[in-house]
Amino acid sequence: EHRAPGIHASEVSGCERRIVYSLLNYPRSGGGTDNTWRKRFMMGTAVHEMLQGEFHKWAVRSKYCVTFQDEVTIAPHLQQMAAKWHIFSHCDGMFVVRNSWDGPALFRVLLEIKTMSPNEFKDLKAPKEEHIDQSHIYMACLDVPMIWLLYWNKGNQNTTGTDNPNFLVRFNQRRWSELEAKFERVHQAAALEKLPDREESVRCEFCAFSHHCQPTILNRVGNGQPRKWAL
Repeated sequence: EHRAPGIHASEVSGCERRIVYSLLNYPRSGGGTDNTWRKRFMMGTAVHEMLQGEFHKWAVRSKYCVTFQDEVTIAPHLQQMAAKWHIFSHCDGMFVVRNSWDGPALFRVLLEIKTMSPNEFKDLKAPKEEHIDQSHIYMACLDVPMIWLLYWNKGNQNTTGTDNPNFLVRFNQRRWSELEAKFERVHQAAALEKLPDREESVRCEFCAFSHHCQPTILNRVGNGQPRKWAL
């Protein structure tokens, strides 16, 4: 409910109307007030905190000069690219490798953690497109050329490790240019106070602006009965 007005990395894929609502500082609701979604988000938060804690311990124990920082802040007052597009976000983590503790950084890689159901995880061969978009915002703003997308199987605790190159995503300039074109569109729409067409999907169920947008998907369930939606 309390995100700053601007572009947020987790909201850039899919419906552009959501981004314009954020830029115009429309009031947010809790979004995803359905109890199932609340439980999913609670599980995701717990896994994030657990893994971030383990990476801090690993960095301390490592025989190499490695540091780990969690919840790396992205904001207009911190990075030039974030200022250009008015981006606010947090990246789950960043590893930094040095030759010596007081030496310059030799290598940096970001970390993004995602939790998945067992059925989703078993078919996962590469990162989801929306997560690649999200990751490119982190890489561009923090000027880091690579990110590890760590997917966590909520059923058996398996993960996508760094031994699988598909989940070590390198910065792609073409992808970033496509995102910047989207940012240009939504900023222009916000300046004109003109909402883009809605793009309905399952994301509407936990969109913080659904009470403004009123997508028809929220009124449907499998048996054709109206859904009781708490706003």
